[in-house]
Parts: sequence; C-alpha cells; structure tokens
Amino acid sequence: MTKNASLKMTKKNKILKKIIADADEFIRADIARSKTIPLEILNELVLDNSYFVRIEVANNQNSSTQILLNLLLDKNPGVREIASMNLMNKKRLSNCKNKM
Repeated sequence: MTKNASLKMTKKNKILKKIIADADEFIRADIARSKTIPLEILNELVLDNSYFVRIEVANNQNSSTQILLNLLLDKNPGVREIASMNLMNKKRLSNCKNKM
C-alpha cells in the first residue's frame, strides 16, 4: 500500500469512527453490512449496544474468525446463530480451497 493510500484509509477510518459513535443504530447497521468496511471498524461495532448492528457484523462475510468467535458469546440468540452460520460457511470455504 502506498503512503497516499494509507493516509486515505486512515482518514476514512477516522470519519467512520465518528459516524459510528454518533449515528442512529440503523446507520451503524448499514455501515456494518458494507463489504468494504475495515476490520478495525467491525471490531468496534461488535461491541455495539444494538443487536441490529451486531447481527450485521455477524452476517458480514469479511468479519474475521475472531470477531465471529466473540459474537458466539453475544447475549442475543439471533446474533449467536448468525455468527455460528458464518463461521461454518468460512470453514466450508476453507476446506474447499484446501482440496483444490
């Protein structure tokens, strides 16, 4: 990554952090749903008070295994279920790639 690209990413992350700190839960859920959201932001949204937001983090295919493992312990059963399904899908994809 070039220095310029790195600076743009840092600026984008700062803006996203401000938005998720103050935004409506549905806006935060839309951000969590994004396929281009940085892991740093997903790591913050995993702690969101709204289960709508945490469900979107659990459903995001870019959520790391660690994020999904953390969501398996969520107080909301829907979040736990979606995190579990996403983890199983990641495992299946990994197994398919290993067989190729």
